[in-house]
Amino acid sequence: MMRIDAAERRARLSVRHHLAPGSLATDAVTSARDLVGLHATDPATVYLSALARTPTVEVATIERALYDERSLLKILGMRRTMFVVPLDVAAVIQSACTRAIAVRERRRVITWLGGAGIPEPARWLEDAEQATLDALETRGEAVATELTKDVPALALQIEVGVGKKWQGTVGMSTRVLFLLSMEGRIVRGRPRGSWISSQYR
Repeated sequence: MMRIDAAERRARLSVRHHLAPGSLATDAVTSARDLVGLHATDPATVYLSALARTPTVEVATIERALYDERSLLKILGMRRTMFVVPLDVAAVIQSACTRAIAVRERRRVITWLGGAGIPEPARWLEDAEQATLDALETRGEAVATELTKDVPALALQIEVGVGKKWQGTVGMSTRVLFLLSMEGRIVRGRPRGSWISSQYR
């Protein structure tokens, strides 16, 4: 019987993850597909992960794949974490986990709105989403602060977890855009600023 020890396991992972000499990837899309996604919670992580596996690629090439060619897409997936994945993999992740996360997240936001005294919170949320989509269609693209000028509902701030250790304030602009993104109705565009910026259009 063949036994695989820890050293061989690490070696195999290095090859599979395009980190070992002779196993480097030729482009960022291949890296993302073979890993089933590059971690993307921090803006810089995507670029660092791709550059480690594809030394010949440049930041501008990754940006082009993400924001011009759309061969790579940012999507919330496994463990409620942001990943960068090729479009065909995005469809699988969307069906496998993102839709279910969106259902739970919508329920949570509606509960928060109801607790804040908003009448018909589900209707309020739907109206805010449609107004946001209309504003995006008019503008073409926008950051949250610009959309808040067009859709006053996005400026709403509500307190959650009152009296608990995790008490805090939640802004509806973040939550509405979050939901629209999870449901595949909008996508993150190019960030405002450099590739390490976390303010996305």
